Amino acid sequence: TNKIAICSFCFHIWCSLSSQLHEIWAAETSWGPKRKKDLKKSYYWYSRAADLGNDKAIYYVGNMSILGMGTTRNVPKGLRTLEKIAEQGHFPSIYNIGKTYKTGYKIAKNHEVAAKWFSIAAKEGHINSMYELGDSYDRGFGVERSAEEAYKWFESAALQGHLESTYRAGLMKWICTNADITS
Repeated sequence: TNKIAICSFCFHIWCSLSSQLHEIWAAETSWGPKRKKDLKKSYYWYSRAADLGNDKAIYYVGNMSILGMGTTRNVPKGLRTLEKIAEQGHFPSIYNIGKTYKTGYKIAKNHEVAAKWFSIAAKEGHINSMYELGDSYDRGFGVERSAEEAYKWFESAALQGHLESTYRAGLMKWICTNADITS
């Protein structure tokens, strides 16, 4: 199950980055999709832009470092990079930091740290963080297990259209008593 979670996390980040990189690339060049990808040069230019303070570039450099795309994999460095913009409220970075700690992707799992990061973004309405925080409460990962808190976060994400949260909120209403969930 741990390998599946890590593969799922890696695939999620890769798809997110690939999609975003492709959109930027195709939008900025009329010939983008026909050109061969060069992740090392991409990392080089994103690093230069990150050094100049570009938030998008900082996000890509952090994730590319975590995944080893265009550079040698260095998860601690990638997390430190993401933290630079996460502390300014960049929700995708906050989510990716939490997900990295929750899955233990190439680092030790730390559910407490993951829940802390998910909580920051969830309270500001980040839908995926709401789901992850609900899952943390449902399983007691890094927080005290609470059906009421789990349901609250699943319901919040479900009301924004998060599919898995919709299922989990329904499941909780089916298997939990009203005393467990007051809302």
